[in-house]
Amino acid sequence: MPLLQEKLKAPPLPLSVVARPRLNDFFALHERVRLLVVQAPSGYGKTTLLAERLPALEQEAAW
Repeated sequence: MPLLQEKLKAPPLPLSVVARPRLNDFFALHERVRLLVVQAPSGYGKTTLLAERLPALEQEAAW
């Protein structure tokens, strides 16, 4: 099965994003790990959080 190019880039951020300082601090402490799994129910902002943090990382990511 070929890899879709859309899975290699972050989705666009919504116009308004809820600030999550505690989660952003957690990511700042763990941004050099090789694998980080984010798990939560639908609608909890997983994709938004990762899309917000991805530009700060100098690593590849996949969705």
